[in-house]
Amino acid sequence: MGLAQKIIVESATETQLEEFIVGFCGEFKSHKDKDTWVITEHDLQKMSFAMKVDGSSIFCHRSGAYFAVLGMFIECLSGSFPSINVSDA
Repeated sequence: MGLAQKIIVESATETQLEEFIVGFCGEFKSHKDKDTWVITEHDLQKMSFAMKVDGSSIFCHRSGAYFAVLGMFIECLSGSFPSINVSDA
């Protein structure tokens, strides 16, 4: 797939992160494939924005017209949890 990041969310449990992603994905055309949530469309823009939770981290892989969704994801995540750290995976 395209670009990848690891987002470490301090003070978050795996369950909290999964609940966050479920709520976030509800705003977009998306589906869950095994343990990965994938957003496929926003504002008629096609993309693949995949998120997988591992402990207190979220691994994101994305391609296509994902930029607006990435911005919303980071903004919502940082507004919901006290500290996040984003690095290339």
